[in-house]
Amino acid sequence: MAEAIIGSPPRSVAIVKSLDPFGLAAKRYIESGMILKMKGDQPVESYVSNVKDIVQRIRNGPYPIDFKFMSLAAGGDAVGDLGKSLVAAEDALELAKQTSGASSVASKDGANENRNSGYIVKVLSKSDSDVCSIRSRRGDVMEIQYTASYYNKSGGDNGDNLIVYDSSFQRGTGQPYQFVLGSGDMLAGVDLGLYDMCPGEVRNIEIPKSLGYGDKGNKMFRIPGDVKLVWRVELISVNSTRE
Repeated sequence: MAEAIIGSPPRSVAIVKSLDPFGLAAKRYIESGMILKMKGDQPVESYVSNVKDIVQRIRNGPYPIDFKFMSLAAGGDAVGDLGKSLVAAEDALELAKQTSGASSVASKDGANENRNSGYIVKVLSKSDSDVCSIRSRRGDVMEIQYTASYYNKSGGDNGDNLIVYDSSFQRGTGQPYQFVLGSGDMLAGVDLGLYDMCPGEVRNIEIPKSLGYGDKGNKMFRIPGDVKLVWRVELISVNSTRE
């Protein structure tokens, strides 16, 4: 077990840090990254304040102990045929920690936005196919076409002030860029915005500096520090499966 800070207002929660893949917890579908949610019908916060208290309770009782665990990825559209979330609990927890303190809202145009953090994922167009045969998840080999930009600090956050600094169309042969989702090969803000995505889908991702190049920027791409990035991404294939 461990502690993490998530939510708005920020709060401390107990999380599953690691577990035995062959143990009883794994057999009951508990995963790393899940948070301790309930004791019966009462909030965990009403009887334990931190992980140390939880460990002591497990060691010393009283018994029985009714712990329930929740994945922050549950409840969305990223659910497979067997009712299991396609987004790993660890990935959902990581996004919650990165955007802690932000008010998460769903805008009318379908964007998921964290107002204070400035992290926004917007679906620009969906797959032409009526049925999505595969959705992206951690460990998948992704092929994408993308255009990466940043906002000119002197011009404000609007489309006229976007400066393109990289694009798959400008790289070598212009073929789609390939990477493994969740491997750390991609910027954190881009990686987190590409889960539960169908081949043929196009997304626009606005990325604050905390999930981009930070205060220092990037010398190779001549990106100044403390700027917001904007990535337009089209998913071409997942594990060689196309639209």
